Amino acid sequence: MIKIDMEYKTVEEFKKSVMKKFKNNKLEQFDEEIKSKLKDYDGRINLKSLIDIDFKEIKKIKEFIDKDGIEFNFNGKDLYKKIDRETKIKYIKNLNISVCPYCNRNYIKNFKIRNKGWAVTAELDHFFPKELYPCFAISIYNLIPCCHICNHRKSQKEEEIYYPFEESFSHNIQFDYIPQDVNFLYNEEKIDLDYGILNEEEEKKVKNNMDIFKIKELYEGHKDLILELIQKSQIYTESYIDELLQNYQGKVFNNREDLLRLIIGVYVDEKDINKRPLSKLLIDISKSLGLLY
Repeated sequence: MIKIDMEYKTVEEFKKSVMKKFKNNKLEQFDEEIKSKLKDYDGRINLKSLIDIDFKEIKKIKEFIDKDGIEFNFNGKDLYKKIDRETKIKYIKNLNISVCPYCNRNYIKNFKIRNKGWAVTAELDHFFPKELYPCFAISIYNLIPCCHICNHRKSQKEEEIYYPFEESFSHNIQFDYIPQDVNFLYNEEKIDLDYGILNEEEEKKVKNNMDIFKIKELYEGHKDLILELIQKSQIYTESYIDELLQNYQGKVFNNREDLLRLIIGVYVDEKDINKRPLSKLLIDISKSLGLLY
């Protein structure tokens, strides 16, 4: 839901590991073959460059493919299968995110089981589907770490959605709640989940994200957390928070941000949305309640 930072070291490490699998490929021959098919495309294309080609170039090549029906004479899907599991797991770990960037609901942490290797809760989604664009099957900027559910839901859909390495869905939407009647303080079923689109120009893309990943439907299953925040807002008034800071700052927590994390249950800085599930939802509701500014 928020932009993922890709470090140069992560790109280089991934490329080095992947190239070990393809060291016998005739890269220059591949280069000339693809260049001749792309006609006016002025970029240098070979197997090595396809691994770390940036998203701007990926989109440019995609435009040529869509326009001219270009078919690449190699099976990128098979190349992707050759990338060992450890490489994929390390790539996800190096991105330093813990929660699916599409839904912000499921953890995507991988962990080791003694004597059995890695167990995974994360998958790599091909932003441009490898079934439709096999040439991007090994392109690192086309590989989005996500949960199994989101990977399955997105599948081969081509509707325009937010690209997590450059764009932030979170910056264009705000969640809120609507009480049905006076009993909402005691009953989560008396609360409706609502959202607003903050940028009219982004409306179509926001709605595509919401629809493809069923965000509203999923979040409605967590109205108990919204109710808890509403109840907490009645207890943790501004004066009570100040009192807690006065009594416990430097003893139990370091600062106001730490205290608010204890109250709300997630990191309160939006740059940390990918550290805990449902952070976007809980931050927005907390702002609506006055727990956050």
